[in-house]
Order: sequence, then C-alpha cells, then structure tokens
Amino acid sequence: MIDTSENNTYSNIGKSILKRLLKTYMEIVSIFKNTTGPL
Repeated sequence: MIDTSENNTYSNIGKSILKRLLKTYMEIVSIFKNTTGPL
C-alpha cells in the first residue's frame, strides 16, 4: 500500500513537471515566432 501511494505522488509530480515544461516550451515557441516573424 505504501509503495503504491509513493508511486502515485511521484507520477503526480512528473505530470506537473511535464505540464510546466509544456507551458514554458509553448511560451518560447511563441516568442521565437514573434521575433522571427517580421524578419
């Protein structure tokens, strides 16, 4: 039971990190599009 709960927390942390990475990635992509658009 303890192992499964720990695995759940680890998976939740991984999901949150992935969400943050996706957000930052999209932000960087939008910035690149804005900067390279006019050029």
